[in-house]
Amino acid sequence: MLRFLRQGGAYAADFVDRCLDLIDWLALPNRSSLDPTDLGLPRRIVDEALRLAELAELAELDLTSVRAARYSSATYGGGRSQGSAGPGRDDDCDEAGLPSVRAERPQIRIDPYNNGVVLWLPPVGEAPDGRAVWTVTADAVVNRVRTQSIWPGGAETVFPLNRPVRSIDVRLDDSPLRYEVPLVDKDDPLLVFAEDGVAVGPGESLPSGPVWLLHPRPEEFAGQDLQTTGHAPRELADVPPPYGWTGWLLRHVDLTAVTAIGYAARLRPVHTARRAYLELSAPHRDATTMLGAPVLSVPPRLSLSVEDTPVSWAVRVRRPSALETLSGQDITVGDDGPEDLHDGGEIAGAGRDGLDVRWVDPWVGLPRPLLGAYEITVRGPLGRGLTRTVELAEGLVVHSDPPWREMGPGGLAPAGMTVRWASDGAGVGHPAVSPKRIALRGHEVAAHVTVSVHGHSRQLLVSAPHMAVRRVVPGARSTWSYQPLRLHAETDARGELLVQIPAAMHAELVVRVGDRELQRVRPTRDRQAMVARFDLARLADTVAAHRRAVVDVDLDGVWIPVISYSPRRLASGVQIDPIGAEPIEVEPIEEESGRTTRAEALRAHGFAGITGVVAGCYQLCAPWRPPVRVELDASGGAAPLPAELHDAGPLLVMLRLDDPWVPVDWPDWPDPRDRDDVYLLRDRSWQPPPEAMGSTAAEVGLSAYLAGRGGPPRFPGAADAALRLYRVAEDLRRLGIPRDARPAAAALLAVDPAAASTGGWTTWGGCWRRWDAPVTRSSSSTVCGPCSRTTRGRAIPGIDGSPPSPRPASAWCTSSTTSGSSRAWSPPTTGCGSAGDAAPSPR
Repeated sequence: MLRFLRQGGAYAADFVDRCLDLIDWLALPNRSSLDPTDLGLPRRIVDEALRLAELAELAELDLTSVRAARYSSATYGGGRSQGSAGPGRDDDCDEAGLPSVRAERPQIRIDPYNNGVVLWLPPVGEAPDGRAVWTVTADAVVNRVRTQSIWPGGAETVFPLNRPVRSIDVRLDDSPLRYEVPLVDKDDPLLVFAEDGVAVGPGESLPSGPVWLLHPRPEEFAGQDLQTTGHAPRELADVPPPYGWTGWLLRHVDLTAVTAIGYAARLRPVHTARRAYLELSAPHRDATTMLGAPVLSVPPRLSLSVEDTPVSWAVRVRRPSALETLSGQDITVGDDGPEDLHDGGEIAGAGRDGLDVRWVDPWVGLPRPLLGAYEITVRGPLGRGLTRTVELAEGLVVHSDPPWREMGPGGLAPAGMTVRWASDGAGVGHPAVSPKRIALRGHEVAAHVTVSVHGHSRQLLVSAPHMAVRRVVPGARSTWSYQPLRLHAETDARGELLVQIPAAMHAELVVRVGDRELQRVRPTRDRQAMVARFDLARLADTVAAHRRAVVDVDLDGVWIPVISYSPRRLASGVQIDPIGAEPIEVEPIEEESGRTTRAEALRAHGFAGITGVVAGCYQLCAPWRPPVRVELDASGGAAPLPAELHDAGPLLVMLRLDDPWVPVDWPDWPDPRDRDDVYLLRDRSWQPPPEAMGSTAAEVGLSAYLAGRGGPPRFPGAADAALRLYRVAEDLRRLGIPRDARPAAAALLAVDPAAASTGGWTTWGGCWRRWDAPVTRSSSSTVCGPCSRTTRGRAIPGIDGSPPSPRPASAWCTSSTTSGSSRAWSPPTTGCGSAGDAAPSPR
């Protein structure tokens, strides 16, 4: 039996699948509704199963647990008869279409035109938002991979396998789940992938028809080449190997006329008997399940072969993991009798191999339109049946304006989407969509909608066709970006660049400096699909020579920036020199107050010598003020220091390129995690600024306090400055400011409660937060006032990038103030979220 299971291929898989169907039947409370002989199993096996079931009932064993374990490995577009387990099936979802708590198995796949060979990692329903962390170990290299969210914008999580490895160890953190996923056998390195990209196991017979073959070149495998019996495979496409698989061949071939293929020591049989075949339509371009699995808008049809002798087939349709059959047909194909023409809508014709087939509609008797996950089971001669799970939204129409979202510095172009049923809500079953109209902003890739018909609802992800870029480097995981990449000229001119394009069209990379074109790079594949691939090594010399460049993709004359290259470090340091120490022609400045200030210059050491470098100067004694920007001269990396910075105290200087083609807003405050080109000028004295600088008396008092010259100010008029100060208080302490900023901010807010109220403070999740912009609560970013943390989601990372430490419920501020209301609060005299902190109270 063990040899049969290991080497029986499709016959063994079909036999096991029927036995599992028998367990399903035994788990039914009323077995009289089905006949187990329909499974095509020998009578002695059915009788023995009945006897064991009676013993199980006496021992109070639950057969449904076996059945549940069976369904945990079903897959969209694959089948249990192939032994595959994959991401696509959404049948473990609740009625709203959300995943259940069970994690599915990782899976080897190939995406020949995009990611290459990948390890697919499933979302985990019981984790927050479906996110989980997997530890992936390949050839002793450990990687930690976080799965994408099941919510809008989340995508399938794949770990690229950029080189051949023997096996991959996969563990789910904080879980006993662990998988050993084999990949390359050193004695039999042939990898076979089905037409849908799912790997075919080494113990399975190969499908007859199109497959993907990945194997080493003969010179890389001791001169051994693939051998075949029967006819040679028909080559379908010439495709380069996946990135990093040097010395390998990727071939798209048709095995219809092949009986076996492989290396001499181990030929793998091709299933020559004509099997039932489910012809799937192209997936919906703009809709997927919440887990990113394909959705079909056109129901598939079934192909049964016509042979010299009659063959009986049983076709059943049901919901995955359900017991009740929704539709059933018994069909005999191959004779000329009247039973060969069935109400199932059979039509004679030619199949994909050119031979006679009978096309069958498996959906007879089901209410239309079809929605949700359906499992189709076809039983015939052993080894020739199939079981498939498909996700349907029959007739779902998604329209987007514009039809293609171009990429820009701020993300994707905004788009409006309309989602409807083809029947426009007037058909049978009351089809409905909520919401019908969706607006996608630059940072939003997809949105979720609820579709329903015949009392059945499903949540789907809908998106508009859009542009995206991705840089692929061996041994590193990358994700799609929806705005131009910012890369370093010294280290990032390698790997491959992938660009999603609107159609199979001409595309080239254009390297330029300003308006001057320097180089063009053609894609690595002339026959490209919807993703263009470019070898970045071809432009490495040009980028290294100029150190600053913009790379556009030319789509039939339309240029769109995809990469901005700049030096990793623009300078080794900065300093401020008196006019006499720096050869810059500036005049001493006479202020309106009558005092004269000696002119100073800001100068960068080890300057990269490129144009467009700007220094953003942040004032530590006035962190609420925006950065003062100073453009440095390209020849010497210096510029006059603005008058407002002469006596502003310590400065935090950030250097970066201001590229008009790829503009980026300056941050309100530098991220403490940024170490490149951020410099602290500590030994700078502070003096009160003249009135012409525009600072209020309260702001001047607050600056004096931070500079160590006076107590906390008590003047009204600096509420906004105090609120901003909360965000950077801890960072100021680390940078050497002698005073704790939080008590001063608290004092200013206490004397100006109305300003604190209109500042928009509120509570969410037990912590004080402030809405930064006058937008809706669901879409605005939030800032925790007392904790100085900013977030757009549930997690609130600390200002230093670390997650907040757990706090007892009693330690958080609990009073709230609604933005724009008459209620106000007194801020704590110390920080929020620690023992002994004073909580704000409404006044």
